[in-house]
Amino acid sequence: YLKDIEYVGVLCKDLDKSLEFYCNVLGLKTCDLRPDKSLPFRGVWLWVGEQMIHLMELENPDPVHGRPSNGGRDRHMCLHIKNLDGLKAILKTKGVSYTESMSLKPQLFIRDPDGNCLEFQPLDMEPSCRVE
Repeated sequence: YLKDIEYVGVLCKDLDKSLEFYCNVLGLKTCDLRPDKSLPFRGVWLWVGEQMIHLMELENPDPVHGRPSNGGRDRHMCLHIKNLDGLKAILKTKGVSYTESMSLKPQLFIRDPDGNCLEFQPLDMEPSCRVE
């Protein structure tokens, strides 16, 4: 049975622009495990705790425009964060817009440069479902 997530693959049009966002805005660190010589596209693996986001510079088949304004109603990944208010302050400083959860839970949603949606919620928030 499934236990956890190893990584999430995220498509990006411009790897350098995406790295600026994920590393310099969100503070993620790169992982040197990516086998650059064996993959036919540019990419970078990023650590999120013990899991990863795999940024892959490939053509995105999904539309960027016309997506829901609130990311909670779109495809998204949810990431735990220690300090949600601290993230809000960083996002404001960096000029990154966000929406808050329509459920009134302490969550927020942002989009990366390619329109991929990320949700953030505090570590101590009770999950909406749990598999035992």
